[in-house]
Amino acid sequence: MNVLKFVIKHYSLHLIPVWCIAGPLGWFGQDISIPIFATLFTVIIDADHLVDYLLYPERRGFNLREALGCAYFLSAPRIYLPLHSYDLHIAVTALLLWWGYTSFALSWLVGFVVHIVTDEVLGHSTGNVRLRNVLLYRLVNRFDRRLYDKSL
Repeated sequence: MNVLKFVIKHYSLHLIPVWCIAGPLGWFGQDISIPIFATLFTVIIDADHLVDYLLYPERRGFNLREALGCAYFLSAPRIYLPLHSYDLHIAVTALLLWWGYTSFALSWLVGFVVHIVTDEVLGHSTGNVRLRNVLLYRLVNRFDRRLYDKSL
């Protein structure tokens, strides 16, 4: 499968659930910005894969499919993925709501959190450690790759 087909398939699997949630929120809230920003956030979240992949010491060249497919997880000493963390997005959503940006907060929460949930459901976020997508837990464990091992 070439890279374009991989990217289309990858984001289709992420965007369909986001649109199923953000679409009605935008419709009933009469705010078209909710599904638009949720779509944007669903795609932006994977930027941390690119940064993580560039920090991977055994990388040879650059391969987008390898970066988004997380093949490097098996041998990278550390996995950072700061945007793939529930606690970060719940905190940002709370701040946005506090500041009165309700539509933006809903977009943020749906876009980022639904992406992380679909990663777990589809098996993109492997591992048996339940808290692997909590940034504070990963920080305490020094972003150890073993949090993403299936064997633990």
